[in-house]
Amino acid sequence: TLHTNSDKGFDYIDISDVSTQKVFTSRYDYDGEDWHTRLSLASQVVELEDFNPFIAQVKDSIGHSDYFDFSTERKFSDGSLFVFKTHFGNLDSPQLSSGIQRLLIKTSDIESQYHHQWSDESRTYFAANFRSSDLSISDAFNPPNNQIDQTAFSLNHQMKFGEFKFEIGSRAEHNSNVEKEWHISPATRLSYQASDSLFFWGSATKSFQFPTYIQQGIKIKIGEHPSSKLDIFLKGNDKLRAEEIIDYQLGLRFKSSEDTLIDFNVYYSESDNIIADDLADIFFNNFELFNQYNNLLRHQTQGLELSLQKFYSEKYQTQFNLTYYKKNVFLRI
Repeated sequence: TLHTNSDKGFDYIDISDVSTQKVFTSRYDYDGEDWHTRLSLASQVVELEDFNPFIAQVKDSIGHSDYFDFSTERKFSDGSLFVFKTHFGNLDSPQLSSGIQRLLIKTSDIESQYHHQWSDESRTYFAANFRSSDLSISDAFNPPNNQIDQTAFSLNHQMKFGEFKFEIGSRAEHNSNVEKEWHISPATRLSYQASDSLFFWGSATKSFQFPTYIQQGIKIKIGEHPSSKLDIFLKGNDKLRAEEIIDYQLGLRFKSSEDTLIDFNVYYSESDNIIADDLADIFFNNFELFNQYNNLLRHQTQGLELSLQKFYSEKYQTQFNLTYYKKNVFLRI
């Protein structure tokens, strides 16, 4: 298919005036007795006109992206499933209004999944993923490495005992630009079906959020010192650690009638190594003033959520949500 249209909603392009998008896509599907395979190709070209009212200038720019996707899966007679996916992409994007003159990213993804059905009450999930990203960014950025490799393995097991369902799993992740060790993220969940209308559940998880290449490599002017008149820059930090989040939740679902659902849950979470820029701490180096991203903060959050849903038909429903939370923010020493 080939089509053009006007679109001001791109995620990766800041469009202030005019955009014309041209897209070519192609897809092939194969369904065999045991295997299902899909191939996808796409190419996208974006033509931009960006008007700057301060200098009365119109900039013309063209961005494009291309990708190739391949996936195949096989279902076995015992209910088990094998999935293999690959993705190769290329992005060339102008950032006309954000201080980035050009952004080039090449990505390669390989993912494999295996779901084994032990019985009707027991199932195991295993997944392995590798992603490589090659970055080429304008002078406003200088990441520690232009190539970022991310590797992850995950294992999850589900068991059912009568009306109880228990899940336990873990994920191991490695990011070539963040520290050297592997980050382990365990998770567990227990649920109980008390009746056809009442369901209880609880969960505990630990996860990590890796710093972005912007937080690691940015260098962009954010102001001017009032007395010295020196420019002040915001700079990235290649020594950033991953943010760590521990989360606990308890909840219930009550079905008061065929068309009414009530959900209620309480939660508590702790977050450490939160990344932020310290505007109160200005450094002087090589005749420049700058502040820097650092692992500055620690958060404690607790709260509750209440949701009420009323269904009138397949097309119409009413939903009411109430959320209360309290967050304590601490400066890490």
